[in-house]
Amino acid sequence: MITFTVPGVPQGKGRPRVGTISGRARVFTPAKTVAYETLIAHAAQQAMAGRPLIDGQVSCSIAIDAPIPASWSKRKQAAALAGELMPTTKPDLDNVVKAILDGCNGVAWRDDVQVVDLSVRKRYAATPGVRVTIAAGAGAATPAWPHRCAYLPDMGYVVWRDVFEGRMECSIDVAVRAHKVAVFVCGSEAAEYCEHRNARLSG
Repeated sequence: MITFTVPGVPQGKGRPRVGTISGRARVFTPAKTVAYETLIAHAAQQAMAGRPLIDGQVSCSIAIDAPIPASWSKRKQAAALAGELMPTTKPDLDNVVKAILDGCNGVAWRDDVQVVDLSVRKRYAATPGVRVTIAAGAGAATPAWPHRCAYLPDMGYVVWRDVFEGRMECSIDVAVRAHKVAVFVCGSEAAEYCEHRNARLSG
């Protein structure tokens, strides 16, 4: 399993452009898309750390962290970080996914036709970027949420929804004590994460 983050504002894959060379029509990938897919490939290559390309089926989890508009009030920005507001603006989720999958071709896997399981979410975050988890096999990729996991003394492994400037700004969702999961804030995602982590710890 590999994980990596594509830094910066998430970008969707641009539509091919048509130009002419010596009087003949040619199709070009927009320069902005080429640059972004190169950034994706670089991040994936670093995460692969010399591993061979994944053969066979692949599962992939993608978390799109959209920037919060600087013009918003502090109250509105806090609501966005807490997940009370959702990013329903550009870029389109599917176009970002296409850029990520194409950028990993020949770097993490041979071709994105190998991806048989795909989990995607788009949320506001303090630090924009795209977080990617890739694993060989179906259903093997760890969910791309929550955003961070850490170990806290006398509490164990703790997962929270968001991190802002290195501090926990949101309530704790899940804590793990002695291989057991305790839910502090009940929710569908927290419950799903509990089941997933329990399976990993007991496996």
